[in-house]
Amino acid sequence: MMRSIHGLTVSVLVLALVVVCGAGSDAWAGQAQQNGAQLTTLSLNSSTALGAGLFAQDEPEEEVVEESTTITTTEAGSGYHLYGPYFLRSADTVPAGEMELKFNYRYETSSGPSDSNVFELQFQWGITDKIELIAELPIELGDGRVTGNGDLHLGLQTHCWEEDGALPAFSVRNMLRVPTGYRSGGVDWMARGLITKTLSDKMRLHANPWLELVSGHNEEDARHFQWGVAIGVDYKLADNMVFVWDYQHANGELDGTRNNHQLEFGLDWAVAEKCKLGFSTIVGLDGDDQGPNWGMGVSYIMELGS
Repeated sequence: MMRSIHGLTVSVLVLALVVVCGAGSDAWAGQAQQNGAQLTTLSLNSSTALGAGLFAQDEPEEEVVEESTTITTTEAGSGYHLYGPYFLRSADTVPAGEMELKFNYRYETSSGPSDSNVFELQFQWGITDKIELIAELPIELGDGRVTGNGDLHLGLQTHCWEEDGALPAFSVRNMLRVPTGYRSGGVDWMARGLITKTLSDKMRLHANPWLELVSGHNEEDARHFQWGVAIGVDYKLADNMVFVWDYQHANGELDGTRNNHQLEFGLDWAVAEKCKLGFSTIVGLDGDDQGPNWGMGVSYIMELGS
């Protein structure tokens, strides 16, 4: 009996030990599984972070490009003005601070009793980029006893606006004849519009309409109101050489005379930095004694100042 009880007790202890060991094994397995899951999650997170870092290092940085805009402006009087011994002029003025001293000679022949030989001293000064002072002293050579010979001509050229798209550049030139010459009297006034339009990088179109109020003191039969227009082009043959062509139409200077028509050709040549030469020839289209049949001109120009 006691042996049976002792055997039963041993069996119960063994069973209890098995249950306890099984429960401990299950708890240890659960804890191990949980720890493994945590390690797996940590490993995945570490791998993800490491991969993101690697990809971040592999991705090239975007370059920041700064955009810039270049604006080109044109200053007043930045073009080139025409300076030869011909009538046509551009809307450009002499640059501010610069001066030009010109020595002009013109010869014209017609069907009339005598030819014309005129020497002219001319001075131009750019007061500003938009205002130019002009002084001219023409002297008739040969028989100098001509009424009005040696009269002084004073004027201003004002640059009103620059060329802008289809709008041409425009200036106004006002000139006064002052009676300083031989037996001279009265004052004459001429207003001339100077219109310039660029056609290409080498060619420009010009129009010079003008009107003049004449006192009549120096010419008894002179028209008191005179008008005319010159239309022409200039073409750049080189950086220092410009060819000029124009057509002129004007009413007769004397009462009872017809209108005059003529062609004029010119060449401006900058032979040095401060030295220029100008040439011109004129061809009358009417063929009588009321205007020139042919003529020529030569200019020597010295640049002074800045």
